[in-house]
Amino acid sequence: MNTPIARIRRDRRRAAPVALLLASLAAAAGCAGIGGKMLDYATVDQGATLMVSGTDGGYAAVNLIDGITDVEAWTPDSGWQYSFERGSGYSRSGGSIEDNMSRGSGWVHITFPEPRRINRIAVHVLDTEEMPYPGFLNGLAQVHTPEDTFFPWKTVGQVEKGFIIIPGKQPVRARATTTFRFNQVTADAVRVVIYTMGDSHGIASDEPAQSQGFGGRGGFRGRARSGSTQETTVRLVEIEVTGSEAVKEPASTAAAD
Repeated sequence: MNTPIARIRRDRRRAAPVALLLASLAAAAGCAGIGGKMLDYATVDQGATLMVSGTDGGYAAVNLIDGITDVEAWTPDSGWQYSFERGSGYSRSGGSIEDNMSRGSGWVHITFPEPRRINRIAVHVLDTEEMPYPGFLNGLAQVHTPEDTFFPWKTVGQVEKGFIIIPGKQPVRARATTTFRFNQVTADAVRVVIYTMGDSHGIASDEPAQSQGFGGRGGFRGRARSGSTQETTVRLVEIEVTGSEAVKEPASTAAAD
């Protein structure tokens, strides 16, 4: 029936998709005008602080939270560098992450001034013409959730044999910018741990191999603990931490960075 009310209803139904499309285009244009860059919580400007496993001379850890994600040359002002040795050979399964870290690792612990809603951690590994990306082989990323007093540290992603492993997602190869994306959580700190890089290399140890007899603690007959160790140098430019609720930086601010 073609009454005035019926015509109005038809017109509204026809206009709804058009209005939705226009709203989407306006939102996209607004984001483009702002600059489309998510605010990085892991910066000095945002009040972030950090601790690291150690540092090679001159390469200050604070470079990791200065907001600069790209460098043309590797200098002490470019990022963080740390060399360590990691014991190899047989190890018991089921050990804690802290135990595994203590065997040798490069780690970065970033603390926020207050809990943040985050869903992304990006690790920028050095990649220049003179020093190309060596490959991120093994490590992990964790978030500290203060509301969980029993198990506050949650692993949100791992790197195994050069692939990023995140529950519920297809493994992807770790690249110079290794990005961990996960369900949004409230966290007051994050931690990135690196065990081996693509250019890690074995070095001889003076310690003789020790046999693990059957029935021994964590051992099996015929299995031996290797006397060799692996040496790794980690070179990171920046670590970013963002969330979908983060306020986008104005274009002028992004350009100034």
